[in-house]
Amino acid sequence: MIRQATKYDADKIIEMLKNYRDASDLDHIKEANDKNHILSLMSNIFAGMGVILIAEDAEPQGMIIALNTFNLWNPKVKELNELVYWVEPKYRGKTVGYRLLKSYLDYKKWVKLLEEAIAEEDIEIESADDIDELSIPDKMKIKMHEIFKDGSINGKKVE
Repeated sequence: MIRQATKYDADKIIEMLKNYRDASDLDHIKEANDKNHILSLMSNIFAGMGVILIAEDAEPQGMIIALNTFNLWNPKVKELNELVYWVEPKYRGKTVGYRLLKSYLDYKKWVKLLEEAIAEEDIEIESADDIDELSIPDKMKIKMHEIFKDGSINGKKVE
């Protein structure tokens, strides 16, 4: 199963980040060990500045961590940029990596469509009900509610 991580997944995420660090060939990653920095970054991501997707069954199998940043060439455009794409070694060569990447690309697509719909209609998202007022297909509204079930849209907490 692939799902959006929550703050309750912090220990799983940190464990996979340690595995990612230990497998790296880059010195600046191998030497990294600042748990407070990682927790601060995760807090910002959970507040809407990005996304962490986790693949898991009985145990974590992999993850993608991405930050929502402004485009280098156009400051009016926001985009998700991957920081970490990790599949635990024993799950490599199966479908975990593919499913993670597909879920991430689907997430990016839906976020972009929602941001375009909000910008086009010039509305503020004050509550989850505001999604239902957008002039988008019902299938898309349902998906938006799933994506933002954690209660935040673009970093703003909604009721």
